[in-house]
This record gives sequence, C-alpha cells and structure tokens, in this order.
Amino acid sequence: MAYPIISAVFDEKKVATKTKTGLVQIRIYHNHKRKFISTGIKVYADQWNDKTFVSGRSDAMSLNDQINGILAKVRECANECIRQSGDFSFEGFNEQYEKPVRDSASFLDFMFDR
Repeated sequence: MAYPIISAVFDEKKVATKTKTGLVQIRIYHNHKRKFISTGIKVYADQWNDKTFVSGRSDAMSLNDQINGILAKVRECANECIRQSGDFSFEGFNEQYEKPVRDSASFLDFMFDR
C-alpha cells in the first residue's frame, strides 16, 4: 500500500516575484497523479520559505496556522480514506474532504437525527 505524499507548495505556476504574489497550495501526490487544494493565501516570493512557510510578514504566524490547519485536515482525510477502503484513492479522498462537518452541539440537531 502506497501512502500519498502531502505537502505545502508555493507558486506552482511560477508567477511570484517581489512585486507579484503567488498562491500557496496543498499538493497530494499518489501513483504519479497530483491534486492541488488551494489555501487562498497569496504571498510574495521573498516571503516564502519551504521549511517555515510564510515569513517576513506581520501576520506570518496566523497564515502558517491556517496552512498547518489545512495540511492537518488533508492528512486526516487521507488517513480516513485509507482506513475505510484499505488503499488511498483520489475519489475516496474527495468524498472525505468534501463531507460536511456537522456540529451536533445543538439539541434540535440531535432530535432531528433521532
């Protein structure tokens, strides 16, 4: 069983410079296929480091927390896909990733489910 390689990548299209921003994405690589998930974060070329992610900005810690949160969710969905079917597939991953998260803290939601 081959596990997917999940990583944060910056500026996949190579458009970022010191005056133009590039997009931070999460890349999932498995069996010579790739899937990219956008983080919605754009930074300049001199504000990115492959090891520490965003640096040199006043909101760098917040942006790094967002990136790490998305990475954790992607890894969790990939692990759940493997746990359910025994092997990773992009179809199974998409089902897990796009599944709505339901907060059952509400009594009305509980009663509705019952």
